[in-house]
Amino acid sequence: MLMYFQHELKGRDPSVHYLNDIKRDIPDELGNLKKLQLLTLTKNEFIGSVPASIFNLSSLKVLDHSLNKVSGTLPSDLGRGMPNLEEFHCGENNLSGLISASLSDSSRLRILDLSCNSFTGPIPELLNNLE
Repeated sequence: MLMYFQHELKGRDPSVHYLNDIKRDIPDELGNLKKLQLLTLTKNEFIGSVPASIFNLSSLKVLDHSLNKVSGTLPSDLGRGMPNLEEFHCGENNLSGLISASLSDSSRLRILDLSCNSFTGPIPELLNNLE
């Protein structure tokens, strides 16, 4: 578990102690934490896009980078690299583009928060099948 909330790092993974001096971009190195199950980066001032490597953390159950200033688009194959994802929170950022139907590939997904962004296009029908 690794949480970075309101500029304070909390967690039990000693391999990421260097994040105490975190910069405003979300570090690419987080994508190297292959056994990480919960990543909460809520309510900070992160900018830029979310590193693509984070969307390939297959053990991840909760990904929360809401309440930041993250921009860009979500990967078109978003759900394929995170089959165990149960919660995905990215509300209140500056994200744009289409919402990918591949989110439904995360078959355990039960909470999805995409609110307060600038997504365009329809909501994929496959997302209606989420429990």
